[in-house]
Amino acid sequence: MLPVSLVDAPAFVKLINFLEPNYNVSCRQTMTKRLDCQHNQLKEKIQADLTRDKATKMTITTDIWTSLTNEAYLSVTASYISREWKMRNPILATVLMDERHTSDYISQCLKTTMDEWNISNQILAVVHDRASNVKDIGQSNNWQDIGCAAHKLHLVVSAALGIDKVSNNPVSKCVVAGSRLVGHFSHSPLATSELVKRQKAMNAEQPPLKLIQYCKTRWNSVYDMFERLVALRWPVTAVLSDRSLVKLADAKTLDMTDEHWSLIEELLPAAKTPAGFPRRPPKCGTWRRS
Repeated sequence: MLPVSLVDAPAFVKLINFLEPNYNVSCRQTMTKRLDCQHNQLKEKIQADLTRDKATKMTITTDIWTSLTNEAYLSVTASYISREWKMRNPILATVLMDERHTSDYISQCLKTTMDEWNISNQILAVVHDRASNVKDIGQSNNWQDIGCAAHKLHLVVSAALGIDKVSNNPVSKCVVAGSRLVGHFSHSPLATSELVKRQKAMNAEQPPLKLIQYCKTRWNSVYDMFERLVALRWPVTAVLSDRSLVKLADAKTLDMTDEHWSLIEELLPAAKTPAGFPRRPPKCGTWRRS
């Protein structure tokens, strides 16, 4: 996750020279050429697979995501069945989105990608999250538009729990209160360190646990956050009650009421993911991490 220019950094070169004096560190230009070479080799392999499998119809999945440097990218994955009746899901492109994300612009980016791979006539449908700027992108290219099932499930569960928007719903209040509490520990190294100490003091044999933050795009992260809060309720309460660590005014804001804790405990059995069900439904699109 570091830039290629790292190889030119004097400190990095010094480190490598210490570890292996006989090794000459390649410069940034050489590393870039090697990466480009690997990219071209992989692209040729995917192209050969597409040609060999002769898929007459396929679908594509797309999504726009934002990098850590706040740059927007459009990722595209193709899905088809090979001649051996095996599902193939090659990632075809990750395109930098440097213009306004209008429906026409997204549609044009997809069309350009399909033309580059020479599979425009083989596309049957495009799967996306049905946001306002992508819900009809397939129509302009004569493809069927399909909403992502995982995203629909997230919307349904979030609406049923009442956490799709800030409201006076009791569950929504619990989520907000729990998220605020977890956020405090996430931004306070002192509180986090003390939480570990309190856990060890209460149960030295049990390895310390960390609080889990709720992610609004992952419906089952509500369960993860609630489960961990219940498991760490008393160590967390002990830290909040320590005036040398948390001011009284902050403790009153962060501390959850007995009603919150009771509701969370009641929700856990219902929110638990059934056995065999994916713990992390994939986000619509092709953004994957090994």
